[in-house]
Amino acid sequence: GEVLHVDLNDVTAAFKSDDVRIDTDERARHGREDTGIAARKASRRRTCDHATMNTLLASFLVAATLRGQSNATAPPPATAASQSERMLGERAMVDAANALLASLDDTSRAKVQRPFADPSRTQWSFVRGPRDGLFLSDMTAAQRDAVMALVATGLSGQGMERVRRIRIGEDLNRADEIERKVKELTYGADRYAVLVFGTPGDGAWGWRFEGHHIGLHFSSISGDTTTTPLFFGSFPATLRSGPEKGTRPLGAEQDVALELRRTFSEAQVKLATVGDAAPSDVITGPGHEAMLKSPEQQGGITMADLTTEQRDRLWGLVVRYANDLRGDLASEELRRIKDAGTERIRFGWAGEPALDKPHYFRIGGPTFVIEFDCTAGNPDHVHCVWNDPARNFGDPLAAHVRQEHPKPDR
Repeated sequence: GEVLHVDLNDVTAAFKSDDVRIDTDERARHGREDTGIAARKASRRRTCDHATMNTLLASFLVAATLRGQSNATAPPPATAASQSERMLGERAMVDAANALLASLDDTSRAKVQRPFADPSRTQWSFVRGPRDGLFLSDMTAAQRDAVMALVATGLSGQGMERVRRIRIGEDLNRADEIERKVKELTYGADRYAVLVFGTPGDGAWGWRFEGHHIGLHFSSISGDTTTTPLFFGSFPATLRSGPEKGTRPLGAEQDVALELRRTFSEAQVKLATVGDAAPSDVITGPGHEAMLKSPEQQGGITMADLTTEQRDRLWGLVVRYANDLRGDLASEELRRIKDAGTERIRFGWAGEPALDKPHYFRIGGPTFVIEFDCTAGNPDHVHCVWNDPARNFGDPLAAHVRQEHPKPDR
């Protein structure tokens, strides 16, 4: 197709502009220069190839999509992303994946690339330990940059900031392991592995970026990109040392949920309660992604039983989570939720509505389930996962495409 030329200086200026809002949380904005502009400046110093340009363009589109959004209680309308946005975002993702594969030698590429139908695509984990793919620790600096460029084509500035802070926590935990003279280190910002499934841009394909407390799964089927399961976690929940001491990688959304729960009347608490005690972990984790698919399984209080202000808070919380994704992908997720009926959204709670007490909440609807738990580490260990049982891993969509659009016989 037509080649689109972008002035990289204009893109950088857009990131610096005060009227561009990538994040919904003020605290997340402070790190944008480090995670967004600085990384891209370093990338431009090393290379300015076509893939890098498209990645920058995708990030620019994210900023444009979310421009002017200053808080989650007054979210923009959930409208479908334009076809041009989706095409540009998909092209950037394809180019970034191909650039990553091209940077690897044959041995490393064999570890990273697998067929789309490979069983490992749906076998994931968010705990520490060995995993499939190639770890950042086994890559050159340029290859690590290529991986993060790929990640940036799926996430927004807010999402990239969340990843950055989680990885900071992992490095702090590694320093603690070193101090305790642990023989085999299990933590670290480089203990994340990447996999590419299929051939980027050719039929069904996808990629995964996974490690302790991060699980990203993106699949593209005929140009339709799926984004779940999407997992983030943090231990400790609050960074305990370093320049960002006191920051909480998952804290903004946790605070909104706690504030919402504290506004409930006694009758609303009864409706919202899905358990006397918080579960030990999220329910829809690896291998159990569809456990809360139905309204009966989700439970909780419905939008109809909330006040107008409470409904705004709950919808704003959904928007906050969606905005971890690239702009057009976030818009598409929100559109699907609205099309299915926002009145069908449910909010469930278990545990104490206090930051320092074990608690759990979930938000569910016909097209999604978001879970958050804060139960371990006294409690200073948080997990959050977004699942869409009808689209997880791209499998249902791929099956639909095969049925409705079979390949012609050769």
